[in-house]
Amino acid sequence: MDKRVIAKYLQHYAESEVASLDNFPAESYHQAVCIPAYEETPQFIEQLLSSSLWTTNRLLLVLVINQPDNATDSKAQEQLASFVCAVGPIVWQQNNLTLISSRHGDILVVDRFTRPIPHKQGVGLARKIACDISLALYAQGLVDSRFIISTDADASLPNNYVNELKTVSSNVSVGYCEFYHYSANTAVHVANELYEQALRYYVNGLIEAKSHYAFFTIGSILFFEMSAYAKVRGFPKRSAGEDFYLINKLAKIGEVKSLTKVHIELEARPSNRVPFGTGPAVQKILALKQQQQDYLYYHPDVFKQLRLLLESFPLLFAKRHDLDSWFKGLTEVSRQALQALNIHRFVSANLNVSQSQFDKQLVHWFDAFKTLKYIHFLRDNGYPDCPFEATKTNNL
Repeated sequence: MDKRVIAKYLQHYAESEVASLDNFPAESYHQAVCIPAYEETPQFIEQLLSSSLWTTNRLLLVLVINQPDNATDSKAQEQLASFVCAVGPIVWQQNNLTLISSRHGDILVVDRFTRPIPHKQGVGLARKIACDISLALYAQGLVDSRFIISTDADASLPNNYVNELKTVSSNVSVGYCEFYHYSANTAVHVANELYEQALRYYVNGLIEAKSHYAFFTIGSILFFEMSAYAKVRGFPKRSAGEDFYLINKLAKIGEVKSLTKVHIELEARPSNRVPFGTGPAVQKILALKQQQQDYLYYHPDVFKQLRLLLESFPLLFAKRHDLDSWFKGLTEVSRQALQALNIHRFVSANLNVSQSQFDKQLVHWFDAFKTLKYIHFLRDNGYPDCPFEATKTNNL
């Protein structure tokens, strides 16, 4: 735990809400749980307050009720705020922060709907506000756990989550829980099964390829260590993909942990609140089903190509002054993909470092984002997406 990193982050990079915590009550919480809420009903609050997770641990729920500045209807946000403020006495208020006490834990409501969030910063900024507040309270000694739980309103957190976090090594910078989707609506449930299958297929493909970035990047199942979060300067302010980019950075500074004993149920539902992710994918699958079209998956050969590429990386240092000779050991499409990713620029910038430094920087350079871009290049240049049945014939 690097307190200096946290202090620097809070001073220079934290959101303005942190400044409102100067006179926060001297409460003590076992765990901070961060949830952004936009166009949500109060049902998830009722579920959380009645859960054993809430009743057996003293939690602080940091709830950022938000909406983008290009939205015109704030009714859902107003109703949610009114409901939460009625679950118990209001014990503290400062600017746009309101602390509501309940029997077992408290809810800190952050109003970012009367002061909307820039739409291009979206859920990324909402998550960052919540986590910055949690980090500040941890620095003040008011939150015990060194891990922040990041989740969403559609997630049902299991009772053992907090206790399992206590077993996680200090070397872990970020982790994720097991998950499954469910909906009482059969069509939505089936659509989400197909999408979840795609997520697992992708991560399994990365595992088969022996990628360093074979992990899930779903915002509702993440937890991360406080000082690591500060070191990478928190959530990126993006309207989508903020979870992917954060875990990609955190994976470069510490271990990634799969918390296999914690199973989070995610409500399967279509949504258009973000440009991509689970909700839009479910909508797309439902539309494809209406048109009697297949939902397509990455071609299995892209993962075979990826494995061959990663197996060739240890040879790159010795041939860094003659890239063409190294390229001869790759397939043509891999060579083209790496050229499109500007591998020449990486090699030129690392000509004079030691092999251990070179290899480490290569892993950081060819990260989760570049891995995805590599796969997309192959998809667009000879390895088109295919139905899931076709992926199974290739043993992936």
